[in-house]
Amino acid sequence: MNNTFELSDAQELNLAGALLKNPERIDIVREIIKPEDIRLIKVRNIYEAVLSLREQGLDIDTVTVGDELERHNKLNEWGGRLHLQQIRSEFRGDAPDSYAWKILDYSAKRNMMEQFSTGASWANNGRDSNAIRNDMIQRLTNVRTPNSKADKHSMTAGEALSALYDNVTNGRSDFVPTGFIDLDKLFYGGLLGPDFTVIAARPGRGKTSLLLSIALHAAKVGKRVLFESLEMSNEQIMMRLVAAETGIPFGALLRGKMTTDEWDKFHEAIEWMEKLPLHLNDMPAITVNGIRQNYRKIEAVTGKPDLIIVDYLQLQGADGDYKVREQEVASVSRGLKGMAKEFDIPVLAAAQLNRAVEQRSDKRPTLGDLRESGAIEQDTDNVLFIHPSDVETKQNIAELICAKHRNGPTGTIELVWLGSLTKFENAQTRIFNTKEMEYA
Repeated sequence: MNNTFELSDAQELNLAGALLKNPERIDIVREIIKPEDIRLIKVRNIYEAVLSLREQGLDIDTVTVGDELERHNKLNEWGGRLHLQQIRSEFRGDAPDSYAWKILDYSAKRNMMEQFSTGASWANNGRDSNAIRNDMIQRLTNVRTPNSKADKHSMTAGEALSALYDNVTNGRSDFVPTGFIDLDKLFYGGLLGPDFTVIAARPGRGKTSLLLSIALHAAKVGKRVLFESLEMSNEQIMMRLVAAETGIPFGALLRGKMTTDEWDKFHEAIEWMEKLPLHLNDMPAITVNGIRQNYRKIEAVTGKPDLIIVDYLQLQGADGDYKVREQEVASVSRGLKGMAKEFDIPVLAAAQLNRAVEQRSDKRPTLGDLRESGAIEQDTDNVLFIHPSDVETKQNIAELICAKHRNGPTGTIELVWLGSLTKFENAQTRIFNTKEMEYA
């Protein structure tokens, strides 16, 4: 037996003794480890017995644990009731949860060893290297480790208040600016994790253009952006960005028919834009788990992404089979919100509105117009609608209607639409209509 396993066994025996001495802490321990994380069969048996007694609402001590083990014909594996009492007296740790974290660490190492062995077997059998890499990333991502999901999301009130105090005292520094002045002010500085924001409109209203404007601005200020494009190719995305940035008409870029000055601008843009921390993926119908895997790849190579953008939500695939379309969209919506919380970063997604909005006399969209699922309205923290200005003299002005804002006011922002460049810009008048907040 190697040293790793010897140390693991000692921690597991300590856990058994600590649980028998402090059974009231089982609720904390079971949030950290599962029975399969325990290597020693006899310790796993006692842990399962304690869990069973807790579920039944029964007292937990050496007598009741012995009865439970006997009921499942496992008491002899412990050497009888006397051995249970010896375990309780010899391993007298007061904090079984501290042993649980160490046991989880050893369990994760054993799991990793199995995954590495599987990867080595795949390589020896001649499997494609790209497939091996992708599968290994997914497998290692699923390994539960200390200080991961459970540790990060479980806090006492005091720990949460300490984090709050630090943020309030120092101010949040992890805002992702959108580049649109009034929108950033509406969100107190920009997009912030773990908010899930949806930009919705009917087809052809500029959803992708707005997402790309935000992605480009965020990347310019050094934020790592993962852009999942389910409708356009990566090359088309970059062409849109180059057109928006250089002022070269999209059609001229598409045909390669540019003036000498435009060619100079094109080459200059290529030179600096290739250094942007912008990561594109155009896999069609990608699922939330697929996006999560892309996130992990970027995190491993360049560092944690600051923003995930999905264009668009209803084109995304669901993890699982659904016979009802609304359930499938609801699963995607919940998955995106869950991912925002898991990684504590903002997730921004486009969404389609249903046709009903065009059949009404008042064509201003409402939350009820979100296509195919009421879950989008429920899961999102913020909902923005792109709507043409109702004023005839403002034909190039689009209204960005904030219909839902979980942590602040709603209102309407005006943006300028430059059609030839497929680009939005800040309106010079910078009109922001809301009764709840005023801006200079």
